[in-house]
Amino acid sequence: MRLEGPLALLAALVLVRIAYGVQFQSVGAVGPAMVEDLRLSYTALGSLVGAYSLLGLLLSLPAGWIVTRYGERRVVLGSVALMAIGGAVIAAAGGHPMILAGRLVSGTGAILLIVTLTSIVAERFAGPTLPAAMGTMLVG
Repeated sequence: MRLEGPLALLAALVLVRIAYGVQFQSVGAVGPAMVEDLRLSYTALGSLVGAYSLLGLLLSLPAGWIVTRYGERRVVLGSVALMAIGGAVIAAAGGHPMILAGRLVSGTGAILLIVTLTSIVAERFAGPTLPAAMGTMLVG
């Protein structure tokens, strides 16, 4: 059975959005263990949490241009790939600098993903279905 149509698209977008949420929360969730195992200060831990969203200040506007140039599908797949690569770097890292690099890479993917998912929903759902679709995607 093949799922098609706007609800299948929305379900896929919600799953991708859930992956973003899990990755965003991952460092904070294991923070005390990271402080103990990697001998990080809580300031360093806070910098790792904030680094994920830091590039949003710089990338939000260019992300729209990137989507226009490369297309939604490529940007979503590239964004998820960046999030996976950043997660792998974090998993293999032995200290703050590599974890920070992984967070910046995965955060870049996340910012591109958020802009693209919002664009996809805004383009595919119109009129009275737009608020429900946007809300569903954001709740993910």
